[in-house]
Amino acid sequence: MSGGCAARRRTREWRVERVVAPGRGYHAALTLVSDGTEQALVKDYSGSGPLFRLVAAPWLAAREARIYRRLAGTRGVPRSYGRWGRTGVLLEYVDGRNCQEVAQGEVGSCFFDRLREVVSAIHGRGVAHCDLKTADNIVVTPTGEPIIVDFAQAIRRPARWNLLAQAIYQRFERDDWLALSKLKARLAPGLLTEVEIRALRWRSPAERFVRAVRDRLRALSQWAFEADARVSRAQERTRERGASARVLARK
Repeated sequence: MSGGCAARRRTREWRVERVVAPGRGYHAALTLVSDGTEQALVKDYSGSGPLFRLVAAPWLAAREARIYRRLAGTRGVPRSYGRWGRTGVLLEYVDGRNCQEVAQGEVGSCFFDRLREVVSAIHGRGVAHCDLKTADNIVVTPTGEPIIVDFAQAIRRPARWNLLAQAIYQRFERDDWLALSKLKARLAPGLLTEVEIRALRWRSPAERFVRAVRDRLRALSQWAFEADARVSRAQERTRERGASARVLARK
C-alpha cells in the first residue's frame, strides 16, 4: 500500500497518513490510515518475501482476524474492522507507548491490576496470547490503561476431548501469566508477590525442554522467512539495476 493510494473498505475510504513500522522478513508492515473522522491501523504482510507472502501471509491474516472476532468487545483489546485484502487486517488505532518504552516506576499497582483483568478476560474467551513476553505487545494509553495488541501468535482453546492439545494450551496460558510477572519485575519489582517470585525462579525439566524446542522452531522459521525476504530484496535490486541500465542505453 503506497502513500498516495486510497483504499475503500465497505463504505469508508481510508487514506494513508504514515508508516508506523515498515515490514521486514516475516514481520507485517504497520500503517496508520484515516477516513477523515477516525484513524485505524493496517497490519499487512504484502511487503514480505514472495514465499511468505504466498504461503503464510493469507493464513496468518485470516487466523488473526478470527482471534479478534472471538475477542470482540473485550476491554483492553483493539477492535478489528476485518480483513485488509488477502494479507492484512484493519484494526483500531491505539494511542500510547508500548511497555518497551516505559521506565521503571512509571506504572504501578493499578496498571498491573487492570492488566491482569485484561489477560483474564482474554483467557475467558478461550484465547492464549503466547507472546506477552514481548513488551511491545502491551501498550500503555495516555490515561494509564493497558491494551494488549498483536495476536499473530495467539491460539484458541482446543476441544475438551483433545487432552494433549488442552495441556499445551494450558501451558501457554501459564506463559502469559509468567510474562506479566517478568514485566512487573522490570517495571515495578516491589509489587511482586511471593508466588510470582517463585514462578520466576523455578522451571521444571519438562518446561525447559518444551521451551527449548519452541525456541529452536521459532529460530528456524525466522531464518527461513528472513532468507526469503533477502532473496526478494536481491531480486528487486537486480530489477532496479536492469531498469537503470536500459535507461542509460537509450541515452
